[in-house]
Amino acid sequence: MISPNFEKLIQLKGHTGSVYALEKGIAPHLFFSGGGDHLVVQWNLQTLDAGEVLVQASAIVYSLRLIASQNILLVGTSTGGVHVIDLNTRKELRLLQYHQQGIFDIQFSEKNNLLVLVAGDGVISFCKLNDLSLIKQIKLCDQKLRSAAFNKSENILAVGCGDGKVVLIEVENLTVLNSLQVHKENWSCNVVKFLSDTILLSGGRDAILNVIEIVNNEMRISENIAAHNYSIYDIQFSDDGKNLATASRDKSIKIWSTKDFRFIQKLDIEKGGHINSVNKILWSGYNNYIISGSDDRSLIVWESK
Repeated sequence: MISPNFEKLIQLKGHTGSVYALEKGIAPHLFFSGGGDHLVVQWNLQTLDAGEVLVQASAIVYSLRLIASQNILLVGTSTGGVHVIDLNTRKELRLLQYHQQGIFDIQFSEKNNLLVLVAGDGVISFCKLNDLSLIKQIKLCDQKLRSAAFNKSENILAVGCGDGKVVLIEVENLTVLNSLQVHKENWSCNVVKFLSDTILLSGGRDAILNVIEIVNNEMRISENIAAHNYSIYDIQFSDDGKNLATASRDKSIKIWSTKDFRFIQKLDIEKGGHINSVNKILWSGYNNYIISGSDDRSLIVWESK
């Protein structure tokens, strides 16, 4: 099996604050970024030129989510607001204010007509996707909620909590099924991603990458990988599902095999990488690029050789 080998293609500079959010665009060659400067910028991977400012948000942008079926972009901010942007007119349709603290992640399920807001007040909100009305809120912990992910069948939602736990929620009834301490107590679980219906990955402040097996709604850690030197902030999969990338406060990105979780490559300062924390990554289907966003206020596009 040939392992991917990534090299730096270009460094994009357009933000004047840390980059916290990345999201795929309405076409494969487009993507969005958001950050500490309150801006949402659209970038073109075909031209790799200066980005276009799409939104001036009301506060720091922590999360972005494209709802392609409605051609809207949701922009989660540090003050708990979610700007709903019409991508046709580039105008704001609504401002959702179901929280007063940061929206760290936004997820959705077309199958269930369900939008999920993950917030810094320890509360998760569920909204109807078609009209964005609030259905239910659940308090999951006394610390920040950082990430959520639907499994492949979209019947289970996993939530990463600030106390180091992962909570499983049944989507049909919006009830808590189970929870497990997967990271060091009170050390945040920063990101959760489903590899399959039965395999969940988590990354935390303890720099550990966990492989969690789920059987009959019971969770068990099958692998505990000391993946980085400092907090893991993001996990993303390649389009073909053969590899995953992790992003860390240690200023690096690491590439792994999803088959056996074998380490493949490190993208760091020595490879021309970021000089500060890597907060977010996006594995694009366009040319198999990896895009990374950092506290150094830049984006780097990595290409596979």
